[in-house]
Amino acid sequence: MNKSIIFITMLLTLSLVFGQTKQQTQQNTQPATGIHYSEKFDTITGWKTYKAEGCNIKLSKGQGKDGAGLKVDYDLGDKDWVAFEKTANLKLPENFVWKFALKSTGNENYLEVKFIDKDGSVFGNKMLLSPDGKWQDITLNYDDFSYWWGGDENINDVTRIGFAVSKNVGGSGIVEIDNLEIVELPRKTITKKVSPDVLDDFEDKRGWQVFTAEGAKLLLKNVPGKDGNALAAQYDLTEEEGKWVAWNKRFQLDFTKTKTLKFLVKAEGGNNRLEFKVIDKDGSTFGQKFEDLENKWQEITISVDELEYWWGGDGELQQPEKIGFAISTIDGGKGTIYIDKLQLVK
Repeated sequence: MNKSIIFITMLLTLSLVFGQTKQQTQQNTQPATGIHYSEKFDTITGWKTYKAEGCNIKLSKGQGKDGAGLKVDYDLGDKDWVAFEKTANLKLPENFVWKFALKSTGNENYLEVKFIDKDGSVFGNKMLLSPDGKWQDITLNYDDFSYWWGGDENINDVTRIGFAVSKNVGGSGIVEIDNLEIVELPRKTITKKVSPDVLDDFEDKRGWQVFTAEGAKLLLKNVPGKDGNALAAQYDLTEEEGKWVAWNKRFQLDFTKTKTLKFLVKAEGGNNRLEFKVIDKDGSTFGQKFEDLENKWQEITISVDELEYWWGGDGELQQPEKIGFAISTIDGGKGTIYIDKLQLVK
């Protein structure tokens, strides 16, 4: 009897052990729910290339940071860009990071990272390549991406993801990419109280579209502001032909009840000109220019009625839909303009 009891006890114990082991194995093999997209480049099937006239691009499977990777040989000559994209089916979460390993050699050009949704809205991030031949881990937060062109200016169902190399100095080089992931993060909670008359508190930089003259450079980023975050516009007008940079955003604007706009601004670096613009649906652009800005926060107040007509459209401000800023050359060079708390006040 005792032997039977011992044998049965051993069987039950073994059953429990194997059952727990199986359950742990099943749990360990389940995919991470936070990963919305993952590419290890064991194959490069599906990646398609595009190029401006006079440029060349070739994709191949290379040695990545961890195993295989995507190798991109390009030659821009003195032209503009090459690109490589892949079809995707993504519903982006409210908060995410795009992560990948990057290595580059050759000339110092720009790398662009892009989402394209089903209506053609393109959101991207643009960074200067460091062609030192060393692997670096890149992490881009959701608010590092801004609207560039196409579609309805909203990112909805993503149908393609992609990269591009665009001209800084031009010429040839190699870009290598590995360990591409798009990972969901917990939702951001913003505790700062926002007044209903605030158009943009610049807690993130979503929606701002960047434009530059040839040879000019502009990087938008969020930094600590006077209250919460501010928008920092880091510019470089060193090149002789690079006379201006600009950034615009679409808003729902109604000037029938109030025509007073305010924002906070401060400046660092070169002595250049800040331009403020209101842009009508037909392209009519009205603006005001500011010089001698200081490296301390100051409030700018603008009456819409006092804005000057500059160009475009029929010269009437009937359906205002965008607000923009620009930096134009006085002395040129490099600097940063900080903007915070853009308001339409009653």
